[in-house]
Amino acid sequence: MEESTGLQALELQGLSSGRAIAGVALPAIVLNAAPPIVIAVQTALVGRYASTSALAAFAAVGTCVAFVARAANFLVDGVSSRVGKTVGQRAWSELPTHVHLSVRWSALLGIISVPPLLLLRRPLLAGLLDLAGDVQQVAAGYWVVRSAAIPAQLLAMAAAGILQGFGRVRLNAGLTSAAALLEMAGSAAVLLLATSQPPAAGLLAMGWVSLVCQALLAAASLACIVALPPVEAKGRVHLLRAALGLGSSDGTLSSSSGIDGGGSGAGQAQLSPASEPLLEAEDRAESALPLSRPAISCTSFVGPRRAGGRHAARAPWFDQATREFLRDGLNMFLRTLVLQLTFFLALAAAARLGTAVLAAHSIVGQLWVVISYAVDGFAAAGIVLGSRLYGFARSGPQLRAAAERHMRRLTARVLWSGGLLGAAAGLGFHLARGSMPHWFTSDPAVVEALLGGGAWTVLALAQPMNGLLFVFDGLMYATQAFRYVRDYMALGFALVFLPALALEAFTFPSLANIWLAKAALNVWRLAGAAHLIYWRFLPRFGLDKDEGREGAARQAASAAAADTAAANGSAGGGVADGAVPGTQMQPGDAA
Repeated sequence: MEESTGLQALELQGLSSGRAIAGVALPAIVLNAAPPIVIAVQTALVGRYASTSALAAFAAVGTCVAFVARAANFLVDGVSSRVGKTVGQRAWSELPTHVHLSVRWSALLGIISVPPLLLLRRPLLAGLLDLAGDVQQVAAGYWVVRSAAIPAQLLAMAAAGILQGFGRVRLNAGLTSAAALLEMAGSAAVLLLATSQPPAAGLLAMGWVSLVCQALLAAASLACIVALPPVEAKGRVHLLRAALGLGSSDGTLSSSSGIDGGGSGAGQAQLSPASEPLLEAEDRAESALPLSRPAISCTSFVGPRRAGGRHAARAPWFDQATREFLRDGLNMFLRTLVLQLTFFLALAAAARLGTAVLAAHSIVGQLWVVISYAVDGFAAAGIVLGSRLYGFARSGPQLRAAAERHMRRLTARVLWSGGLLGAAAGLGFHLARGSMPHWFTSDPAVVEALLGGGAWTVLALAQPMNGLLFVFDGLMYATQAFRYVRDYMALGFALVFLPALALEAFTFPSLANIWLAKAALNVWRLAGAAHLIYWRFLPRFGLDKDEGREGAARQAASAAAADTAAANGSAGGGVADGAVPGTQMQPGDAA
């Protein structure tokens, strides 16, 4: 036992080390930054080799259609957090359920998003944005193809979240980088070949390149999910049906195999088939903390069952695991919906200022997003490593204090890294202000809109703050406080962003003031994220809801009582009310 605890302490120390952070963050930076880098390169290609109207159309379609994909960002970070926590707890019987739900609902969401997008093209472009006629004409075909690519894009996002939760960050980065390089090369080729054609032809061809690349990325990622489960789970899970969205009935070995959860948990019961979803009920509606969950379900052991038996055949679509997944997904969808609405309203405000300003707005937006996703690589390190630390914290009171200490160190290190990267980006933008705008456009009017009114200055000055915010933003997924995150974003939208944007629209119209409204919202978000992480999450890391620091003592007392009861042959002690004899719980899971 002492040897096992010592090995766990060494693993805890490794999870907060600079080497571990770099090992996850650097590939994650490639993974996260690759898609916006592709769009930034496409922006430069369209601006240099097409026309200003084509660049404006590219920005309008990209913001409107990509609204769906960005609103579904929970499919990456939220799924990664859940899968990572499951891996950290060695709860292998839950893993196929997470994979199955992620694949099934991402595909469904993508498919049902296409018809509304197609119907909204004219109302958005001609009505709300009131784009010029030539811009609408260029955008029409590109809108259709980009809409058709949404199902493949959401499926690729969900697969990326699953692989990230597996700890396959380098593999994820390699797949995404390959798809990004292919898309950039294909976009350059079709635009150069279409220089003698109308601008609409080049955009349409570029849209088809994006669709094919997203489909290839989704297929390759799903294949890797099946072939490369977490290292600790090899031989214990089979994910083919789950990765195809068909169910999770073949997910784990039958309980007759005698394989337990292994890993960090002590005394776990034998695994039940994955056909019975093992996610415990978590009432997060009243809590902003990650709630406890046993490493396995507290259901009775009824003997060996073969995967795919009668229980698997009648697994409902809306079982408890599905409802929990959809509840969290809905909260994060609403949060991201509000965030993407700020980008859409900013686009509408820029469109009122003319085609050149709209094109300049798209350039600022792409640079803003590229840096945010690059910095988010450190947030990914916090999610992946923090989820493992949380698994250790829930495995027993003897490890909780050490896990909290290492989680604090991990948090500080990733925040410093994000802030420094943001500061470096801001300095780079400032030093390159004379040359960088010309990388994206050859139109002097667009360059003047970027540099003349102060928009470029706002972009540069906001980056250090953004670097901290985007790391905090990712860490909030690890807290599982999805309701808090949703409500705080909605308040910031109503109290900060809308008044600032209204002031720009009706009193001081300029591109710089549009981005000042975005920066003001980010100040609000930074304050809320810091409060959540440092005042609500870390002080109670690994504890049940409503427990303070005194909960650690209660956990230790509960564990001691359980040991005494076991020694006396008692059926009581540290077992929660309603637990079935023959099952065991992790120390501290009884509230």
